[in-house]
Amino acid sequence: MGGAVQRARPGGFLEWVREEWKREYDVILVDSRTGVTEIGGICTVQLPDFLAILSPRTSRGLEGAIDVAVRAGEAMDALPFDRPRLPTLPIVTRFEATTESILLSSGSA
Repeated sequence: MGGAVQRARPGGFLEWVREEWKREYDVILVDSRTGVTEIGGICTVQLPDFLAILSPRTSRGLEGAIDVAVRAGEAMDALPFDRPRLPTLPIVTRFEATTESILLSSGSA
């Protein structure tokens, strides 16, 4: 589809930008605070071919990461663009300070 026509469709400009980036670059990393906001949704739904979700190792953090992954998958299914299922990789980024203190004092760290 021509660039001008594609950009005129709802979400078409971002789709055009995405395709331009894919042609120009091998890898693009986009940092987004959350997948729940409109901007976060663009970063977790419309732009990625692969989604890496970083989370602290807490129940709340892991539940939030799962929620973002589920929402991103559901939203991607609703896109008016053809996309395969979004591969998602959860990454635990750190221990909370109390966990680190316990591990350090026990000699496990």
